Amino acid sequence: SFAAQNRHPYIQIYSPFSHVKTLHEEYKEVAQKNGYEAEPELLGWSAPIYVAETDEIAWKEAEPHIDCLFNRYLQTTPHLLFPPGYVSEKSMARILGDKLKTQSRRTVPRELLEKRMILVGSAETVRQQLEECQNESCFGLLVAVLHFGSLPHDLARKNLEMFASEVMPHFRKGTDRDRVRTAPQRL
Repeated sequence: SFAAQNRHPYIQIYSPFSHVKTLHEEYKEVAQKNGYEAEPELLGWSAPIYVAETDEIAWKEAEPHIDCLFNRYLQTTPHLLFPPGYVSEKSMARILGDKLKTQSRRTVPRELLEKRMILVGSAETVRQQLEECQNESCFGLLVAVLHFGSLPHDLARKNLEMFASEVMPHFRKGTDRDRVRTAPQRL
């Protein structure tokens, strides 16, 4: 609510998209209570994304590195992720409740895909997934995590190039000339 009260952008990461959507709705409600409508540019989502030639290739290349990210690199205690004062008591209770439900078991990468915590697939699949999420929440900021976990340089580069050339152009507005002259546009 601090972000909405002060008209700061809010970006959520490493959460099921259903939670992202709920938090965006809460932001919109607080914005209305503070006398303004939350524009898409104030609502963001950040997610690990991997694009390859087909869904099968994408999953085969990304799965071990997604597993590494969620089961090795993101394993830490909540007090290190959220120091005192970082979130409200109400938010901390919700975060801890969600963590306690999942903390005792290993994260299954396929479940992350089902929950839309990650996007993995061909360019067409990732475009569809992004478009569905954007339509559900109307977010205007996307922070694509294209290098994650233990993803090696060659796959990170491939992912970045495919995302830039085959996914993002679908979301850009204007002519090719406009795209060259301006900074990349938000979703």
